[in-house]
Amino acid sequence: MTTPTGKRRVGWFKRWKRQTALYRQFRSWKTARSEIRRWDEMDQRRFDFYRQFLREGDLCFDIGANIGNRTKVFARLGAVVVAVEPQDFCVMILRKMFRNSPGVTILRNVLGATPGEAEIQICDLHMLSSMSREWIKTVEKTGRFDGWRWDRVEKVEMLTLDGMIARFGVPQLVKIDVEGYEEEVLKGLSRPLRFLSLEFTPEFLEASRRSLARLAALGPLECNYAIGESMTLALAQWDSPEVILGHLRSAPPSVTYGDIYVRFL
Repeated sequence: MTTPTGKRRVGWFKRWKRQTALYRQFRSWKTARSEIRRWDEMDQRRFDFYRQFLREGDLCFDIGANIGNRTKVFARLGAVVVAVEPQDFCVMILRKMFRNSPGVTILRNVLGATPGEAEIQICDLHMLSSMSREWIKTVEKTGRFDGWRWDRVEKVEMLTLDGMIARFGVPQLVKIDVEGYEEEVLKGLSRPLRFLSLEFTPEFLEASRRSLARLAALGPLECNYAIGESMTLALAQWDSPEVILGHLRSAPPSVTYGDIYVRFL
């Protein structure tokens, strides 16, 4: 029988254990392995959504692949996928999960304006690790991610989108989800592509505006967007970057993230 004192000690130990980096990594590994191995309703919704952008045999760049929840969908669609992810932990998962997938290439890199060496700020929650100190400071001020810390760095080699294209070919879709570093990724691109997606957050819409302006300088384009994981384009008709940004600026507080979709004409 556990005494009240014993229960308090057990409770303290459980709380302490949950705060240790090793325990968090173990839990993250278990969650990630389960998420990537299964195919659930959310995966099917993503599959149905992305099939408007990709066909079998198309080349796709998954920039900021994390643990591969989009990579596995792109692969299921029959695309040839180059998944780029800088975090050691996530790359370990990606390489294990896609080791028998010849159509998937995993690169431990980041993308940016110029080739070279870089450092990524690693968060306790791997989905929030970022190359952008400005983005981290901004979301820390809003308190949206209270309880999570960016307390270490990992060194990683930086590539460019132009370099990726020279190496692998011209992609049909480039999905970019890099926690506030999207603008820097696009600085390494000098030509229009068929489709791109860029993550947005309400705190960082000015950076989204600059990203869209940079893309518009490469050629005529139109845009749409999706809220969160809705897997639905918000507008029936694609429109200009200015119109899309207007919608996002007037979005309710419940909209905390989403993706802007760009197609060149």
